[in-house]
Amino acid sequence: MAVVNGDENPNMLTGTPQPDSMNGFGGNDALFGLGGDDFLHGSSGNDLLDGGAGNDLLRGHYGSDLLIGGSGDDTLQGGPGNDLLNGEGGIDTADYSNAPDAVWVSLTSGYSRYGAGMDSLTEIENITGSAHADTLYGDGGANFLRGLGGDDHIYGLGGNDTLYGHGGDDYLSGSTGADLLSGGSGEDTLSGGSSNDTLRGGGGLDTLRGGSGDDLLDGGGGGGAFTGDTLYGEAGNDTLIGGLGNDGLHGGSGDDVFRFSDIDDIAVAFETVFDFAQGEDIFDVRGIDANEATPFFNNGFDFIGTAAFTGTGQIRYEQNALLNSTYIYLNVDDDLDSEGVIQLLDTMVALDEDDFQLGGPIIVGPIIDLPLLDL
Repeated sequence: MAVVNGDENPNMLTGTPQPDSMNGFGGNDALFGLGGDDFLHGSSGNDLLDGGAGNDLLRGHYGSDLLIGGSGDDTLQGGPGNDLLNGEGGIDTADYSNAPDAVWVSLTSGYSRYGAGMDSLTEIENITGSAHADTLYGDGGANFLRGLGGDDHIYGLGGNDTLYGHGGDDYLSGSTGADLLSGGSGEDTLSGGSSNDTLRGGGGLDTLRGGSGDDLLDGGGGGGAFTGDTLYGEAGNDTLIGGLGNDGLHGGSGDDVFRFSDIDDIAVAFETVFDFAQGEDIFDVRGIDANEATPFFNNGFDFIGTAAFTGTGQIRYEQNALLNSTYIYLNVDDDLDSEGVIQLLDTMVALDEDDFQLGGPIIVGPIIDLPLLDL
C-alpha cells in the first residue's frame, strides 16, 4: 500500500492503481485515489476527494468538502461542515458513525443535517447513523439503513430494504418492499408494511407488526418468566416465533404458523397464542427434539390428545373451562411430566394431530466417514 501525504499547504495528490492511503492535512486539497481500495483523508480545509475505482473510504473531516466515490462500493464520511457526497457507481454508504450529535438523513430528499451542518447526498444507497437518536429515511430503491446507538427512527420507504436498529429503543418501519428489519438490543418496535417481510426483535421486550403480506416474525431472546415480546402477524399467512420469554403471539387474519424451535423457549415462561383458528393456523414444533436422550437426532413428537403421558416425546392438551383457555404440554424426557407449555388464551378447542407439524427423526450430529470393507 502506498502512503501519500500532503502538508499544511493546498495539495493535489494522486494515488496509484493499487490501494493507497492519502492524507491531505492542512489547506484546500484535491486527492485522487485512482484504482484499488483507497483511504482518502482530507483533514482541515475545503477538500476534493475522488476515490476512483475500487471500494474506497473517503473522510472529509473539517471544512466544506466534495466527496466522490467513483466506481465501487464506497463509504463517504463528510465530517463537520456542509459537504457534498456523491457516491457515483456501486452501492455507496453515507457514514455518520463519528457524528457528535443525532443526525437526520433522507435519501429521498437527498440531504442530511446534524448540528449546524448540512450535507447534500447524490447516488447514495445506504446510511450508517450515529451513536445518538437518529432519524433515517431511505428512498425507492434497496437501502441498508443502520442506526447504531440511541433511540432511532428508521424508515425504509420503497424497495427491498434492510433496517438495523442496533442499540437503543428503536422504531423501524419497512413500508413497501420485501424488507428485513432487525431491532438489535433495546425495546424496539418493528413494522413490516405491505410486502413479505422478515422482522427480528433481538434482545429486549419488542413489539413486532408484520402488516400485510406473508411475514416472518421472530421475537428473539428478550423477556423472562413474566415478560416477553408481543408479535402481531396481522394480514397474510405469517410465521410467528416468540423465542425466549413470556411472549404474546397474535396471528391475525390468514393461515398462520406458530413455530417453536427450542424447548427452553416454553419451559420457564410459556408462550401465549391469542387467536388460534383451527383449520387455518398450525403449531410447528419440528425444531424441538422430542427425546433429549438421543443427542444426534431431532426426534418428532407423538400427539396423544387429552391422554396422560406414557413415554418420551409426546404432546397432549387440556381445556380449562374456568380460564376459558386450552393448554398444550410437551414431554421430552422420561419423567412423564411436561417440559414446555403453550397457552391458547380465550380459546376452548378440541385439538387433533392435524393442528401440528410434529416432525420426525432427523440426524443433527456429525457425520462420520467409515472405511469401506471388502467382503
